[in-house]
Amino acid sequence: MLDEGDGPDRSYRLLVEAERLARTINTPSVGHPAGFQSWSLKEVVTTLALINPGEAERVARTITAPQCQAEALVEVADALWEAEPLRARVLLADAERVSQAIGPHEGFLRGRILVRAAELLARMDPGDAERLARATNKPTVCRVEALTKVAGVLVEADAGRARMLFADAETIARTLDHEQERALAWIAGGMARLDADEAERLARTIPDPYAQGRALREVTRALTERDVDTAERLARTITDPLRQAQALEVTAAALATAAPQRARKMLTDAERLARTIHQPWYRARTLVRVADTLAEVDPEQARRLIADAERFLSTEHHSSPVLEDAAKMLTKVDPREAERLAQAIPEPRHRAKALKKVAEEVARTDPNDAERIAHTIAPGRSRIQTLVGIAVARALAVHVHRPVEGEDERSV
Repeated sequence: MLDEGDGPDRSYRLLVEAERLARTINTPSVGHPAGFQSWSLKEVVTTLALINPGEAERVARTITAPQCQAEALVEVADALWEAEPLRARVLLADAERVSQAIGPHEGFLRGRILVRAAELLARMDPGDAERLARATNKPTVCRVEALTKVAGVLVEADAGRARMLFADAETIARTLDHEQERALAWIAGGMARLDADEAERLARTIPDPYAQGRALREVTRALTERDVDTAERLARTITDPLRQAQALEVTAAALATAAPQRARKMLTDAERLARTIHQPWYRARTLVRVADTLAEVDPEQARRLIADAERFLSTEHHSSPVLEDAAKMLTKVDPREAERLAQAIPEPRHRAKALKKVAEEVARTDPNDAERIAHTIAPGRSRIQTLVGIAVARALAVHVHRPVEGEDERSV
């Protein structure tokens, strides 16, 4: 256990409590007897790494589920790579080793861990990062993503090498029977930081309008970092309404602070496009995304969009994941209504997940109310996971100097 007496500040002490709660979870998960506990400990490590990387590493190494331990080690390495690159490389090597214990039926999970590790390693040792990326082959689509991530890191330091890696990733992507279009979208998005014209050309080689729109959306996302006008122009050329709406929302998010009126217009156009989507599930999900950005410039309209999304989902199967995101977003503008929406989700598992998201958002400003929300969840693993999430959210808020209302040092 973390030693509360050694904690440098209040954030640390909040994480002491989060770790203690996490270790009380004893419900087995599919694939590993300590999976739920491991997941919660990984959540603790992610924030603890920002405050005390040494303690974060120690907690990470006590995690017993291989997937969660490997992910936690990568998180610690991410916190250390600038100050202690040699230590970070050791952690990444350990994460790669631990990931080998992940079962063969969870190859995609292992692949995603290696993708993240390769991207981080590229900041310290591009050659070894490329080696790891090329070894990430189960499934092959993860090798494409890893090469693309490494290339993205190298865009400014070694543009020639980055271009070669993007080309290799594209060659591999075009051999895929499944996930080819998604892989090409990744590459186009990464390439946009190096060569926007080439990225757009690649995206437009995808014949299906929906899949092409995904790739153009990723190019748009990359362009918002340096040329919002070009990003908007490109977004408006997308022919699929869902993908154009997403691209406009991404562009508006980049403008929301500096040019709220321009962002508002883009979001109005994105909302109009979203309402033309035939399938209610996709229509609702797109409206939720638009509302998330709109909350910064027009909270009342964001609230109305969430209400419309909920209405569209009323007759849909598998609506709970969208409602979870809707509840989290709604917390920004109306925490009470967000809680009501979460409580209305019929499936207990998804209802608990939605309440966790709401409570974590609320914890940043009202930790007492967040705990009240957590205690509306049935006693057991989901309630404990929510309390862990609240403690982590509070610790992060304190660490980044966000004041947490309603408590003082004595209440921790």
